[in-house]
Amino acid sequence: MVTTHQRVEYPVIYLFLYKLIKEKAHRGAEFRFYITHNCLFELMQRRFNKLPRVIHYQIIKELEELKLIKKTGATNSIRYEVIGKDKEKLLKKLNFLP
Repeated sequence: MVTTHQRVEYPVIYLFLYKLIKEKAHRGAEFRFYITHNCLFELMQRRFNKLPRVIHYQIIKELEELKLIKKTGATNSIRYEVIGKDKEKLLKKLNFLP
């Protein structure tokens, strides 16, 4: 199932993963939500434990292309900023959020 928002199609699995990332993310000093690379991989490994790790990298890349997360930091301290703020309406529409 694919949902649309402003002529961009979002697969439901990515919206579900976005919800999980946002719940796990911590608020930074600039009032933005961040999640570390290790925390993101742990979350994906727990939810998608049957998928190979190579596919996890592809999922992260596609989340970045859909503008749900943004990669920041150097190679030894990668963080992802949660930037899909207007996607809350889609999550509520699909009953992912209360």
